[in-house]
Amino acid sequence: MALTKVHNRMVSGATVNVLDFGATGNGTTDDTAAIQAAANTGKAIIIPEGIYVISATINFTQASAIRGEGMSASFLKFSGAYGIKFTNQAGDNNPVEISDLTMLQTGSAVGVAIWVDNSAQSGSGVIENRTSPRMAINNVSVKGSGTVANSGWSRGVYANDVLHATISGFHFEGKHGASQADIETLSAIHFFGSGSPVEIVIDNSWVFYAQKAIEITNCEGLFVSDCNLVAVNYGVYFDAAGTEPQLNLIDNHINANIACTVAQHLAQGMIAQNLFYARGTAPGNVAGVTLTDCIWTSITNNTFVKITSNDLNAIVIGEDGEGVLIDSNIFQSSTTAIWLQSNSSRVRVNKNVFGNVTSNKILNEGTLNRIFGNQTTVKRTGTLALANATLTAIPFQAIHVGNTEFWSSSNATRLTAPVTGKYKISGLIVFANTANGLRRVAIRRNGSSVIGFPTLSCSASSTARNDALFAGEATVDLTAGQYIELFAEQVTGSSMTLPIAETSLKLEYVWE
Repeated sequence: MALTKVHNRMVSGATVNVLDFGATGNGTTDDTAAIQAAANTGKAIIIPEGIYVISATINFTQASAIRGEGMSASFLKFSGAYGIKFTNQAGDNNPVEISDLTMLQTGSAVGVAIWVDNSAQSGSGVIENRTSPRMAINNVSVKGSGTVANSGWSRGVYANDVLHATISGFHFEGKHGASQADIETLSAIHFFGSGSPVEIVIDNSWVFYAQKAIEITNCEGLFVSDCNLVAVNYGVYFDAAGTEPQLNLIDNHINANIACTVAQHLAQGMIAQNLFYARGTAPGNVAGVTLTDCIWTSITNNTFVKITSNDLNAIVIGEDGEGVLIDSNIFQSSTTAIWLQSNSSRVRVNKNVFGNVTSNKILNEGTLNRIFGNQTTVKRTGTLALANATLTAIPFQAIHVGNTEFWSSSNATRLTAPVTGKYKISGLIVFANTANGLRRVAIRRNGSSVIGFPTLSCSASSTARNDALFAGEATVDLTAGQYIELFAEQVTGSSMTLPIAETSLKLEYVWE
């Protein structure tokens, strides 16, 4: 009766139990052959509570399922280079499922814990049957059998041509060397392929110690939420391909040595409500979010923190970055908060909060970028002799607030609009003491009067104080390349000297 019962459990039903194939789970006996025999049935495998010693790769030739009884109950302890490998065949549209277990590695940064190879399903260059789910990993822990300094995997999940994948409740601990910054594990999660893999969802997961926590190569869509990626070189490294590559990165905490997020070739993206940290053990400079050749991506409501003596360039929009929105982020501490590099264009920056920024709040080296609230105030740093009865454009000598986007010493009288939009303008002139004559000020656009800024005048004051004339503040329309100037005139019968560092002109971009 007992033999008949065991036989029926092995050949009937949707699942098999590895104990029925001779596995012991006692922590000392090699259970490789028994678990491989269970895998050969092609049915879902049940891993009861225990520690199963495995000395070679467990190979599956079709999609299947492995189910434990919990991360703290079912342990697969590997001493070989690789853990579990699925080599799925063309036409096999069933999902790989792994849940509720822990995979241990006794070696030092070796092997792949979970390897899913669906390359046979993309013989025509595109993965077949693109609406079927292909992988689900839930409540799985992958780590070394000892400490993070003496054992661990080289890679966690390694997925080739896998689409419609979900990873949830995944806990990965890689291996580092003598220093926490000397990380030996290559990646915790890596998706790649030539068949246009799409729709990879990773949520509620943890990664500690990996050169790249999440690495995506030649995939079209990644959705990451509610994850903690800590003590890694790169948090998310997304090198996209395909027709509409997309990245959604929401509500995560990323703590990195080199870069929290790097994305290339995005067609759309949403990076929102994340906490990005420059790790205190970082051996060099750190980037928060770096986008290269990315379009139509929003970076909003994130917080950036620098807790290292090295530089943190919080948001870097690199070559061919276009149509990116940077809005309502908090830069608690950084070196350069927002860096719009050359060849970036049509980037919109608005309503960000700047804390301890040691170098540049906004460094704009691109073209046609819209920086709402961006402003430059120029001033005189020395006296100026003002001729009698001549309306004169005031040349300025230095930037008081802002950067060189609006002003250049080669056109010292002008503040120039880099893009078309609405600008807030104001100006101030302080004249020297004199008891006679008139004072006049005006703000002009391209040498002509502009509505909102009539020419103002006043008579001389007593010799007890200087005369200040505020040219007013108004919002005007400027097209790209138009400039404003501050003019002054005095009528006293002789030349007059303007005081040092009192005269100023301000231009602020407020809307397009």
